[in-house]
Amino acid sequence: MNIGLIIEKYILDSLKVGDHRKDIDHDESLIAKGVIDSLFILQLVSFLEEEFDVTIDDNEVTPDNFETINVMESLIGNKLQQDGEHG
Repeated sequence: MNIGLIIEKYILDSLKVGDHRKDIDHDESLIAKGVIDSLFILQLVSFLEEEFDVTIDDNEVTPDNFETINVMESLIGNKLQQDGEHG
């Protein structure tokens, strides 16, 4: 499972960025470039929790944790690893 590609596809499909972009650099600052905003971050949280069966705590919903696809991939990877250790 490539978490980064799943996140990228969701962003492209949801925002119709794919109409003129085929991909997103996984190190690109999505917030600074205006690709996503705070409202979309809330949508992303719901998607990520459902897609990967994780819980993202309120204190983790910060711009820093959603700045790039790589950062989000790391956040989810850490959550999955924690769940594996406790499961």
